[in-house]
Amino acid sequence: MGGGRPSRLGQPLEETERLKDPREIQELVRAHYGPITWRESLTAQMEALGQLIDYLQARDVGVTIVLLPYRRAIEDLPLTVAYRTGVGAFCKSRSVRLVDMSRSLSEDEFWDINHVNYRGLSKTNAVLMHIATEHLRRAGLLPSGHAGGRSRPDETDTAMPATADDPRTE
Repeated sequence: MGGGRPSRLGQPLEETERLKDPREIQELVRAHYGPITWRESLTAQMEALGQLIDYLQARDVGVTIVLLPYRRAIEDLPLTVAYRTGVGAFCKSRSVRLVDMSRSLSEDEFWDINHVNYRGLSKTNAVLMHIATEHLRRAGLLPSGHAGGRSRPDETDTAMPATADDPRTE
């Protein structure tokens, strides 16, 4: 493998940038995470998430959980399915708003195996800014006319699909 700054998976970025074939991406993710450790890690992450939500809700802080976009190649991997299902069930059981952006970008909006490019970042940022602006507005920290950047996520160059948990459906 070539040199260069490593990605989170420990692969040089130049190598992961070249991975476009969904099978190659799946193989890399499976090889890195394997069947052994992700279940324990996911359990610990969900426990930590529960503690954080308890802390925030005890202080009347509004909470929205956002599942960020990922590549289609990892959509059906056991870790991805377990995480998405676990977070969804967690949010439902705690009455926490969930915005699922996981499938909101096309494959050409990713730079490498799990990082978005500029177009993907622009779309993702528009939705996140809308969520943050609405929270600040409801808390009385922004005047009602303040747009906070793009005022609606569907003002991006290419609209992302709306879902029941999408802020555009409010």
